[in-house]
Amino acid sequence: MTLAEEIAAAVDGPEGYWVGALLSKAELADLEARIARQWLTRLRQAAPQRAAEFAALGMGRYHQLCHLVEHGELWTRDARLFEAEDVEAVRRGGLLRATATAFGGAEVTNEVRGGLPEIYWRLVRPRERNDVGPLHADSWFWKINGWPVPSGRRTVKVWSFIVGEAGQAGLEVVPGSHRQSWSYGCEARHGMAKPTFDAAGIDSLLLRTPPGTSVVFHEDLLHGGAVTQGDSCRVSFEFTIFSPKP
Repeated sequence: MTLAEEIAAAVDGPEGYWVGALLSKAELADLEARIARQWLTRLRQAAPQRAAEFAALGMGRYHQLCHLVEHGELWTRDARLFEAEDVEAVRRGGLLRATATAFGGAEVTNEVRGGLPEIYWRLVRPRERNDVGPLHADSWFWKINGWPVPSGRRTVKVWSFIVGEAGQAGLEVVPGSHRQSWSYGCEARHGMAKPTFDAAGIDSLLLRTPPGTSVVFHEDLLHGGAVTQGDSCRVSFEFTIFSPKP
């Protein structure tokens, strides 16, 4: 079985996700540098007198100085969107090539803002529950917001771990949940309709994802961010693709 066949079989199979390395060491270093540049530019605007200290600590230890800025206001989704040249870097790389081969095509979506394909990064501080979202399926966002999916297409999510400690941070999933039906509600938050879901009694699995690891998963898979443990922030990035329906 080829890598592409393995990815497709895992996503559409019993578990609903695939985990592995799709970024080369050079690609990982390049993407980390791109995110760090955007991170530091934002901090220079918010706290110019302390920017050098943030730069010296790096993204992994950002939490040691985050009290100097308004974290929630600073890191909105719009502030974490990849810029055009960074989107192109992902498009040229092995990550998108592998997913395109696996699913017969991969078009990065732009459902929230329209225009430029939306790739965004996350910065999750240690032991900060408010930095992660609850268990959900991505398809719920598409349904309650009325985002259109082209005829004959489906969505697949791609998530990549960039900075952090494997086993201490990352993505939690509920294997096999994409093959079940779940009841959920809806509420308005941060200018968007977001699903509400009672996850009591549902066991999730923290995936072990060293830096450079990617997770490709089904649109109906229950997943959510894990509360970061250890002594390093988690930095990751993610995007959704349109691919032909199987």
